[in-house]
Amino acid sequence: MKWHERYAERLDKELLEKLDRFYSEEPANESKTFPVIIQLHENTSIKKLKDLAELLPHEEETANIVSMNYIGAKLTPNKIEKLLLHPAVSRIHTDAVVKAKLDIATPAIGALAVRNQYGLTGAGVTVAVVDSGIAPHEDLVTPVNRIVGFRDFVSNRTTPYDDNGHGTYVAGCIAGNGALSGGVYTAPAPQARLVGVKVLDVNGQAPISRVIAGIDYVIQNRSAFNIRILNLSLGFPPSQSYTIDPLAQAAERAMQANIFVVCAAGNTGPGGRITSPGHHPRVVTVGAVDDRRTVTRADDVRLLLTSTGPTIDGLLKPDFFVPGNLVGPKAAGSVYARQYTNFPNYLYLSSTSGAAALVSGCAAQVFQAYPTYTSFQLKALMLQVIIEFGANYGYFTQTELFKLLNS
Repeated sequence: MKWHERYAERLDKELLEKLDRFYSEEPANESKTFPVIIQLHENTSIKKLKDLAELLPHEEETANIVSMNYIGAKLTPNKIEKLLLHPAVSRIHTDAVVKAKLDIATPAIGALAVRNQYGLTGAGVTVAVVDSGIAPHEDLVTPVNRIVGFRDFVSNRTTPYDDNGHGTYVAGCIAGNGALSGGVYTAPAPQARLVGVKVLDVNGQAPISRVIAGIDYVIQNRSAFNIRILNLSLGFPPSQSYTIDPLAQAAERAMQANIFVVCAAGNTGPGGRITSPGHHPRVVTVGAVDDRRTVTRADDVRLLLTSTGPTIDGLLKPDFFVPGNLVGPKAAGSVYARQYTNFPNYLYLSSTSGAAALVSGCAAQVFQAYPTYTSFQLKALMLQVIIEFGANYGYFTQTELFKLLNS
């Protein structure tokens, strides 16, 4: 029996498969490294990878999230084996690639009615967007710059930007005020503040460890920016239960820190696996419907791209559906700006990314009106008002939620 087979319970499925292929090669390249996430036991004193083992010149620490007991690294199989013998190491996961979940909505979901009736615009509430960055689009910075924070884990730049374009689109679906459209393309929370956390690169991809670092940044800075909501319109197909999946566990930590976590279900179609971290039962996972560009729900159909599970743990997800055909801001000069040229300043896209953003905007309205609500209270309230939408699934509207809140 090979060493990695002996430790199968402490290695995720994807890493096991990679090691199987590695040892089937003849001759094996002993200098080859694998991107991994080292999970440490709770209450460990370990702070750096060098505290666990001496590194070879081609091995490196790629991420350090000590507050969550994770260290990202590129290691040889021999070093992985040695680390599993270390008493501080609990598990080792592959550092897989996370991707952006992108493949009439504000009135349809009821956010416009709530804004008109109660004057709720998300003012005073901050939403963190862990994504590809946020560009200073006019809908987000006019007449006041509402991008109040920015952290770049890709290039360490300090000025907000978005070379991919996905993050700006998502931010606009949450909090765009329609400045360049005469108010036509206005999101649910047009006065909410934004914190951009860039983890996805120009291609809309990132290793899991970088996304976890972004989530940790949000948790550590929640008080400084009054962050109440974390939008995660990204994910990857999980190979293990949410109980041990590092990204799902990081998302749960944010919920425990009283940050309302909204995740895209994924765009792999009916029966497709719900992506991580959306497969965690505690976060809010959103699917997308086609609203046919009408306010009425009577003609709505589920967007075929939406992943509907069940999850790898056999759980029913997404939690509910909202419109996913959305118009949002275009980041000038970005990849998406070059790909989608039908509008000069906006993108019209179908995705669970936009659907999740819509829910984040609705959450900002709620927290403006009820700032003492916890994240778990809000999720419970949302689940109370979903309207049946096909077998086993529900449709969420902000109108129904505020009827409940004011009953």
